[in-house]
Amino acid sequence: MKIYKLILVSFLAIMTFIPYSCQKEDERYIHTDTTISSIYIRNEVGGAYVEGTFQGDNEIVFQIPLAKKEELDISNILIYANIPVSSSVSPGFAGRHDLSSAKEFTVTNDNNVPHTYTLRAIYLDY
Repeated sequence: MKIYKLILVSFLAIMTFIPYSCQKEDERYIHTDTTISSIYIRNEVGGAYVEGTFQGDNEIVFQIPLAKKEELDISNILIYANIPVSSSVSPGFAGRHDLSSAKEFTVTNDNNVPHTYTLRAIYLDY
């Protein structure tokens, strides 16, 4: 009789998990956002920084005050940005960049839809 109870309990335990093991895997969530939520530049890690100002949908300008001109060399700068989950940036923000003239960066989402941003840095007179 013990053997029958053991078989019955084992059978019920197995039957409990079978419906869950046959379910289809959820589809991967597709991220469609290509918005840079915030961006700033600095000359060195932990150094002075300047946050970018959005000019319309595609242009970001870094206005460096006269007081920070010596600290921030816009021809050799680090870029830090918050981009959407699973998006990619081309060319990447890693490394140093020359923003003394306008430079384009493209953020691409999961659907391969690009959004191009033009970044530039300028020194203010004040």
